[in-house]
Amino acid sequence: MTSLPLLPALGALVLSCSGGEEEPGVCLAPEAEPSWQAVPIPGLRESVSGLATARASWRSSGSDNLYLQDEVRSQIRVLRPTWIQPEGDYCLASNSPPEDCTDGAFFSAGLVEIPDGRGACLDDETGMLQVIQGDGYRVSTVSTTRRDTTWASYNRPFSGWTPQRDEGETLSDACAARGGRVALAGGSQLVVYDTEGAVEHRLAFRQPVDQLSWIGLGGQLIARTSNGGVWALDPTAGRSWQLAPLDSVQEMAVDDARGRAWLLGNDGVLSRLELGPDGLYSARSIELCGEVRDLAVDLESGALHLLMDEDGGGSAIWVLDEDRVRVRIELQEEAIALLPPGRTGQAAVLVQAGADAQGQALQATRAWWIHDPALDLPALSMFVVTTLEQPFTNAEMACTRAENPVNFSDYVEQLRENIPIAAGLGMPIAVGITWEFLTKARECGLDGVIDELDAAGFELGTMIHAMPCYSCTDQAVPGESPETCNELDEHYQAADGEEACWPSNPDYCSPGDQPCWLSWVGAKALDVDEAIPGGSRFIFGADRHRLDGFEYISEGYRTFARADGGQGYDITFFQGTWIYPEITSSEDPRGKDSAPQDPALLGTTWFLADVDSWEQDSAFSDLLYMPGSTVALSRLYDMELSDLSQGHVTDEFTPIVISTEDAATVEAWLARALTRRDERPGSFYFHLADLSGYKLRPGSDPDRAEPEQVLLEMKARIDERWGAQGPGWVEWRGPVELREQVEASR
Repeated sequence: MTSLPLLPALGALVLSCSGGEEEPGVCLAPEAEPSWQAVPIPGLRESVSGLATARASWRSSGSDNLYLQDEVRSQIRVLRPTWIQPEGDYCLASNSPPEDCTDGAFFSAGLVEIPDGRGACLDDETGMLQVIQGDGYRVSTVSTTRRDTTWASYNRPFSGWTPQRDEGETLSDACAARGGRVALAGGSQLVVYDTEGAVEHRLAFRQPVDQLSWIGLGGQLIARTSNGGVWALDPTAGRSWQLAPLDSVQEMAVDDARGRAWLLGNDGVLSRLELGPDGLYSARSIELCGEVRDLAVDLESGALHLLMDEDGGGSAIWVLDEDRVRVRIELQEEAIALLPPGRTGQAAVLVQAGADAQGQALQATRAWWIHDPALDLPALSMFVVTTLEQPFTNAEMACTRAENPVNFSDYVEQLRENIPIAAGLGMPIAVGITWEFLTKARECGLDGVIDELDAAGFELGTMIHAMPCYSCTDQAVPGESPETCNELDEHYQAADGEEACWPSNPDYCSPGDQPCWLSWVGAKALDVDEAIPGGSRFIFGADRHRLDGFEYISEGYRTFARADGGQGYDITFFQGTWIYPEITSSEDPRGKDSAPQDPALLGTTWFLADVDSWEQDSAFSDLLYMPGSTVALSRLYDMELSDLSQGHVTDEFTPIVISTEDAATVEAWLARALTRRDERPGSFYFHLADLSGYKLRPGSDPDRAEPEQVLLEMKARIDERWGAQGPGWVEWRGPVELREQVEASR
C-alpha cells in the first residue's frame, strides 16, 4: 500500500497496482468455497411497473425503501423493503374518488413525480432526496422516511429551493447531499448549499461532472468528470486535486463513511482509493476475472457488490471484501442493473422479466440476504401476537343472538372454535385481552373462556384498548364505562370531534392529565390482571408516546398496580407503532403503519421507536420491548401494494382473509429482521387479528382463504429456510421464555 502526498491543483496521478496477495497478471476470482452465504429472499411480485431501466437508484437507511429513477427522470419508483412496488391512486381523508379529489389529499402510491426531474442525490443522514429540476432552476425535496415528517412530505415533493447560479449557467445531473448540505456542479464552479438554498462555499472547477459524492469525515468531495477523470475537492479550503487522469475511469462507487472510493477503469481494472487527512490517500488496483457492468457499496459492512459478466459466460453478483470474493450469486436471467445494498445486508439486481400484453418490457427485482457464518449470533425468537378486543365500537353489544344478530356470544363461540386450531399450529401465541372484552364477558357470563385460553397454553396479557376520550358529552351515561354511547344519542360526538374530549363527566381525563390517566387506565389493567390465571405476562397497546399528552411507560406500564401486590410490567410489544405527529385520532387510516421500524434496530430486543425520553434505559431495562410486525397479518400484502395503512384495506365489515401473499410479506419482513441481529437476544413476531372475529378453518366456504393451512405452510417454510430444519437462525420462542433468555445473557 503506497501513501502519496497531496498533489497540487490540476496535478495527475495514474493509479498503480501495489503489492498484494495476487501475483502480477493473476486475476481475482470467486473462491471455490465462498466464506459467506447468499440466502434467497422470496419475491412477492414479478415486475416493477412502468420502469424501462434504472438510470439511478438509492436506498434510504431510515426506511429501507429503494428508489429507482427511470429514463423519463421525472418519475421515481419506490419499492418497499419487501421488494413490492406499491401502486394505485388514492384520495386520503376524503370520500371522493381519486379522479375527483377536491376535499382530500391526492396520493399516487409507489411513484414520486417531479416535473422536469433530472439528477438526484439522497441525504441519508436527514432522509431527504434532493432532485434537480430542469437546468437547475429548482431543487425539490422528498422525504424518504416517516420519522419526524408529516404525511404530506413522505415520498412526495413537499418543499424546494432555488440554487444561486450565474446567468445562463446550467447545472449538471451530478449532486451530493449529506447532513443538510447539498453540492451541485455546473458551468465553471461547484457550489455547496444548505437545505434552504443559501450558499456556503464556492469552488472554481471547470470540468463537467458526471458523478459527485461526499467522502470521509473531512468535508471533502470526490467527483468523476465526463471525460473520465477523478478529482478530490475541498470546497472549504477552495482546493481541488486530480486523483485519476482523464479518460481512465468509467464508473465510481463511494463509501462515504470509510473515506473510500472504488474506481472502475476503462481498462477493466478495479482500483480502491482511500482518502486520509490532509489530502493523503492510498491506491490499490485489482484485476478481476470478468467484466464489471455495475458496482455498489454496502454502507453497513463496506463490502463491494459487483455485477459481473464472467469469463466463462453468464452473469453473476460478486461480493468483494478485503480483496476477496466472499460470495458469488449466479444469475439465471438477463441482468439490467445492480441495486444498492444500502444498510440492509442484502444483494439485489434488476432483471429482464419478459413483456406485458402490450409488448412493453417488464423488469423485476431479485434479492439475497448475505450471511457471514463466522458471526455467531443468537437465533431470532419468533412468536405470534393476537388479541381479544370486542366490543370495538361505542355502540352497546347484545349478549345473545336472540337480542341482536351482532352479539357477543357469537364472538366467544368463534373464539372457542379457534382455540384448539391455534394451539395446534406449533407456534407460541401471546393473547392480549382488553378490559372491554373482559367486562362484556362477565356481563354475559362467558368469562370462563379466559381459563380455557390459559389451559390451551397461550401466554395471556393485558391490552390497553380505549383512550379516555368520551363520545357522550353529558353526565347521564351510567356505569363504569362512560365512553360507551349509542351513536343515535343526542349527546353523541364522533371520537375525533372537537367536543368529544370535553364532557362534564367528573371521571373524564383531559389531555395531559397524567394522574387521571394513570387512575383511569391502571384500574382497568388491574382488573384484567386479576382475571388472568397467574396474572398478565405482558402489557401492550397504548397509542404512540405522548399522544394526547400522556406518558404510557414510565408513568404507566412501569407503575401499574398488579394483582399479586407488585408493581409494573417487564414485557411489552407494539411500541414500534409510529404515526405522524399531526394525527391524533385512531380513526385516521394513516395512524397505523406497516413499516414503522427503524431498520437499524429490527432484530434487537431493545426497540426505541420514536420515544425520545427513554435514552436512560439500556437494552436490559426494567421493561423489555419486543419488536415485530405491528400490523395484523390479514390483508398485509394488500397494504404493501397500496403503501397505505390497515384502515384502508380492512374494517369491521370486511371479512378477514389471510392469503399466501400475506404470509410471504411476513417472511420478507423476517428476512430483514434477521440481517439486524446482534449479540443480544432478539425477537420478531407477527400479529393475527382478534381471534374471535373469523375462522382459522373456514371449512366449505370457497370464497374464504384457509388461514390454518396458510400459517402451517408459512411455518414449514420458515423452519426449512431459516429455522430448525435449516441453519437455526429462527427459533419459536414466546415472550416469557425470551425474557428468561435475556436475563440469562446479561
